[in-house]
This record gives sequence, C-alpha cells and structure tokens, in this order.
Amino acid sequence: MDTKKRISGGYLNLTAANTLYYAGCGVYTYLSVYLRTGPGFTKAQIGILLALGQIVASIAPIFWGYLADRSKNRNTIWMLVVAGAAVGALLVPLSRRFLFVAMALLFVNCFQSSVASLQDSVSSELCKNNGWDLGRSRMAGTLSYAVTTFLAGVYLAGGDFKMFVVYAAIFALSLVPIAFVPKVPGYQSGGRHVPYRVLFSEPKLVVVYVVSFFICLTTSFYYSFFSLYFISPEVGGTTALFGICNALASIAEFPVLLYASKAIKKWGLTRVMVFSMTMLALRWFLIGLVPDPYALCVINTLHGVSYGLIALCVVLLINEYVQPEFRASGQSFNTMLVYGLTRVIASSCGGFLSEAFPFAVIFIVLGSVVVVTTAAYFIYLKRRRMLTA
Repeated sequence: MDTKKRISGGYLNLTAANTLYYAGCGVYTYLSVYLRTGPGFTKAQIGILLALGQIVASIAPIFWGYLADRSKNRNTIWMLVVAGAAVGALLVPLSRRFLFVAMALLFVNCFQSSVASLQDSVSSELCKNNGWDLGRSRMAGTLSYAVTTFLAGVYLAGGDFKMFVVYAAIFALSLVPIAFVPKVPGYQSGGRHVPYRVLFSEPKLVVVYVVSFFICLTTSFYYSFFSLYFISPEVGGTTALFGICNALASIAEFPVLLYASKAIKKWGLTRVMVFSMTMLALRWFLIGLVPDPYALCVINTLHGVSYGLIALCVVLLINEYVQPEFRASGQSFNTMLVYGLTRVIASSCGGFLSEAFPFAVIFIVLGSVVVVTTAAYFIYLKRRRMLTA
C-alpha cells in the first residue's frame, strides 16, 4: 500500500512539474510580440535577438546533460536550470536597449533551453520503469499551455513586461513538485565515464536526430514568427485572437496524448511517427494557403496530430535507442537541435526571409521540407523493416 502511494505521489508530482513547465512556455510564446510592441524592434532585429539566444541554446543542453549523466541524481540539475530560467526572465524587461535585451535573452536561454530535455530524461525513465503513461502526464501540460496562451493573449496583448514576472513565478512554483519527484540517478556517476562519441554509435538514433533536425527547422520558424504572421496585414489577426489560436492548438493535443499510448501499441512507434510528420506537412501547407485568422485557428488544431505527437514519439524513440549511460545527454542533444541549432538558423534566416518574402510563401516551403523528410524517413524504415507494430 505504501509503495502504491509513493508511486502514485511520484506520478502526480511529475505531472504537476510538466503542467507548470508548459504553462510557463505558454506565456513565453509571446516573446516575439513583446519585442515588437514593447521595445519596438524590427523583424530583422527580432530575428537577430532570437538567434543570439539560440546560440547559447545550441551549447547549454549538452553541458547540462553532461552534468546530469554524471550527477548522483538528475533531478538536482533539473531544478537548477528551472531556477536559472526563472531568474533570467526577470532581467529581460529591465531595459529596452537592444544590447541589454540580447544579453538577458542569452542568460535565459542558458538555462531554459535545457529544462525540456532534463524533464523528458527523468520523465521517460520513470514512466518506463514504473509503468506510468508519459503521454497522459504531458497531457496536463497541454491543458495548462492552452489556458496560459489564451490568458496571456488577452491580458498581455500589448507586449506587457508582466509576462516575464508571470513566467518567472510559474517556473519558481514548479520547483516544489520537482523536489518530490522520485530521484533518477546519472548512470555515469561514481567515476564511471563513457566517451561522448559512443552516443552516436547507434545508427537508428542518429537517423532520429537527423529527422528531428529537419522537422524542428520548420517548427522553429513557426514558433519564432507565426505570431508576427498572425497579426500582420497578410492575415489581419489580433493578439487576443492569436491567444485563442494557440489555445485551440493545445486543446487539440489533449485527446491525442490521451490515446497516444494505445495508438503506439497498436500501430507501432515508427508508423505513428510517419503519420504525425505527414500531418505536419499538411498543416504548414494550409497555413500558407489560407491566410485568414479564423481559418488559421481551425488549421492549428492539427497541432495535436502533428508536432504534438512528433515530440512525444521522438522522446520515446531516443529513450529506446540510447545507451543507459547517456539517458540525459541523449535527450539533451535533441534539445540542442530543437531549441538550439534549428532556432539559430530559423531565427537568423527567418527574420531576413520574412522581410523579403510573404510569410505564406515561407510556410509552403516549410511544408515541402517536411514532405521530403517524411519520404526519406519512410524509405529508410521500409528498407530496414522497421515499420512494424
């Protein structure tokens, strides 16, 4: 009975940590809007600011993952990066000078970029070892993300500095449940070290990283510039309606995560991955072809069966293919691709591309990139007979 209570309590704390993390992410979604309507930076300047922050995000996850794999428990490092992100967020609105904001965002990304990978590292292992449902744990985060994006879109419509205070408060609060999540050890603690190059010795894992890179190259542009596209003259949406659009996308993820485990057991992880990639391509094409704010709200409900499902599949695939000694570093390397390298490319190039081309054209190109990536991955899986349930 005591064991069941402990396990149940651990799962609830893990779910609470997921819930608060995604709630904070929902608020931070409006960073581009704040930079545009607050300090009044141009789209090119916003692209540079986002890219500078992501340069740190290209390095930080590897560093924190390295420490987590060699620590007595990964939870300590997880708590450290959450606390650092909360403190850093409070620095951003202290000045509207370009250089100061750039330095503040560099500081935030040093910590924030590693929260997801460390959280996924701990979550995936605990769920696998205890028979918990990772999809349902993340589902609560989906709901909180939907609520905060909607409320932030209404309450922070003018790029209000309070978004950073709210973000910091949510992250600080998340430290409470994280402290009570069952401890997960780093498998290289106690002086047992394995060369980092061993991480890439599994071909299937490398393929997952390559696929994740190209997928996240498109989603990085979306997360950096979709808000600007939505409120631009091309679409004519409002910040409040954008909040509703984001909320609908998150709500659409709710039923997907609820039944994701059953779908994966029935059709297989790789088949579900290919399906979700196909849905992502469709989503980008529709966003580019139908530049209407209300239509985009409907189209964005494809988020659940597209990137929402892709993110879960990638976490599970990495946890399945990676060596135990690199459970944290394996997720961290993917985070470096998702929040680091791809966002550096998307932010720096995206800012200038959006100045030169309509957003609609860019989204159609993104859809084409996903189509090619999906086709290549499908062929790889088919030839190696990995499309099995």
